[in-house]
Amino acid sequence: MKKYLKIAELLKNRVFRGDYLLREIPAERQLSAEVGASYMTVRRAVRTLVDEGVLVRKENGRTVPGRRVHGSGRGLHLAFLVPTVCSQVVERWRVGLDTAAEKCGGIVKTILYMHWDDPIVMDALETFDGIFIIPVPELPSPELLERIRSCRKAVIVDQDFSYAGIPSVRVFPPVFVQRLLDYLWGLGHRRIDCLAICADPPEADAALKERVGQWAVWLKAHNCTGRLLQSGQECHREPYCNAYRAMKRAVSGGRFDATALLCTTMPAAVGAMRAFYECGIRPGRDVSVCAVDSEGIGGMLVPSLTALEATDPSPYFALCLEWIRGSGEWPGPLLLQPDEAPVAVRESTCANSAAEAPVCSAGGRRGRRGAGV
Repeated sequence: MKKYLKIAELLKNRVFRGDYLLREIPAERQLSAEVGASYMTVRRAVRTLVDEGVLVRKENGRTVPGRRVHGSGRGLHLAFLVPTVCSQVVERWRVGLDTAAEKCGGIVKTILYMHWDDPIVMDALETFDGIFIIPVPELPSPELLERIRSCRKAVIVDQDFSYAGIPSVRVFPPVFVQRLLDYLWGLGHRRIDCLAICADPPEADAALKERVGQWAVWLKAHNCTGRLLQSGQECHREPYCNAYRAMKRAVSGGRFDATALLCTTMPAAVGAMRAFYECGIRPGRDVSVCAVDSEGIGGMLVPSLTALEATDPSPYFALCLEWIRGSGEWPGPLLLQPDEAPVAVRESTCANSAAEAPVCSAGGRRGRRGAGV
């Protein structure tokens, strides 16, 4: 392949990945020094991309990304703002957004941000056709909420900001917690503790608070008992370690006498099961453990983890992209979320040995060990 075509391919890949949406494309002489080619070779590569519509040359001579993406005509330039503390959950949302954007010829640029006042947030609001934001664990100011709402192109991901008039997408409504509790009830468990690893500050983690609230409401409605176990004042950036320490303290201090444990997150479940192992307690035999979201790895743990499993978010993103591409009002409820989430029954749950093994929905009786992956 000729050198100018290699350079053109390099620049095209950068454009398609959104690398030049928040920064200018370097001048051709600067590019020539960067790629180790002559000015004329780089100029020919840029001209090729201008002819293809990948780049557009402005009146001042500088080039900017064009709107033709993968030959699909006008595409959307989208930002996906995620906290600097990432997880498998963030990756699931990113893949869903990429899938939806690809179908409409859009470019998604993933951007890390530290806090709500990070200048990158305002840059994204002013630069991109649409932005999708996973909130950091702190409350944004009323002024910023109004700025996000009024831009009419922002969507909140994984939390509900519809109260502020901002479209939101989530796959685990808090009420889904009760489906896990119903399953534990069917296994004969009547004392179910809850392990909640709080963000810092705890009051900022709305999703966690709502899940704990659903647990408390369910216990009261079913005349069951349980203790809320929390991580204390440890840094929220170490959720696995915090869960391990909290569970180890509870067991060692004699404060854990439940037959089942509901974990509000996957890190909470992993930390708890490690603490149980070190204390000689076997999940799936001596205690039942389940989590709200297995983050796609619940079936790979030993024992495998009973958990709610997420639905594919890409159809919800497709609806959001239709709205961003158009110019009308948001077409329906501001909060998009599924009606149900499946409970994946695995090895970490078992019938309560102090109660008669209940009849399961298939008509048989569930033994002490949970179902496999």
